[in-house]
Amino acid sequence: MTVDRFHRVILSIPLQLGAESQLLRELGLPFEAYKAALKQGSTYSVENTIHVQEGLQQPLAGPFVFYSGGMTTPGCPDWGVRWIVYQTPLEVSIAQLNFLALKVSGVDSTRLDVAPMPSLYKYRQSLPKTAVDAHSTCSPSRPWDYADPSCWPQFYPKCDAGMRQSPINIITSEVTMVGKDNFLAATSWKPVSHLQVTNTGNTLQIASHQLGYVTLIGQDGFPEYYSVASIELHMPSEHCIDGRQFAAELHVVHKRQKYVAFVEDALEDAFPLVTAFLLDIGTDDSLLLTQFY
Repeated sequence: MTVDRFHRVILSIPLQLGAESQLLRELGLPFEAYKAALKQGSTYSVENTIHVQEGLQQPLAGPFVFYSGGMTTPGCPDWGVRWIVYQTPLEVSIAQLNFLALKVSGVDSTRLDVAPMPSLYKYRQSLPKTAVDAHSTCSPSRPWDYADPSCWPQFYPKCDAGMRQSPINIITSEVTMVGKDNFLAATSWKPVSHLQVTNTGNTLQIASHQLGYVTLIGQDGFPEYYSVASIELHMPSEHCIDGRQFAAELHVVHKRQKYVAFVEDALEDAFPLVTAFLLDIGTDDSLLLTQFY
């Protein structure tokens, strides 16, 4: 019996400075009313409707890279992650990005060394050596954070010797283009309202099982359905493209459905799929991010 070791799919989108993101606005950025909740790591409610697919329409229409890697948080479990990293950034305003500079993100929370992009079906053996033994402040009782990822291998050995590591630096000249129809069959995200937005201390997280799903074609040729579990924001971006790190990165995290039903136990925690969108700074607020506040 063959066990599928890639249990999650993450879509990653870069963020760049520019116009305001309507999606981030819908999520509550940069409304002052939610700033205290973000800073304190508490939850706030979003009453308006969130249009995820509409807010990410431009990045979704652009090129992307698909690779097999791992999670960008410590633990480094046996299961892997299918990453779909979009190259067209989502523009966000400086005001929206400044909200991400709270403890929820920023240089105080995202300090991950990117791994070289793996060749087809070949994976990096370990993270770069960072003299872990020289860090005497590593404590097993301390909750994990991004303050010093070099401590992770002391308590999670797979972070040092695991076969699949994320994030990576994507070298576009070394990517084999096979076309998205080979694996990404459909994106069926839908508008929702009354969401809860939480600063987890490591990311800005919007948890919901009502945001829709994506459909992938499995190795057996049959469709597999992944329901949206949460939306997460990181600043600066975790992935790099041709050595460039973007202003921020938005993840739409999905969980694979064990069976088709809109109930909690129909989703598998160990089978994630993540779509990643890179964000750059723009002149106006992001249509996506403005939906969050």
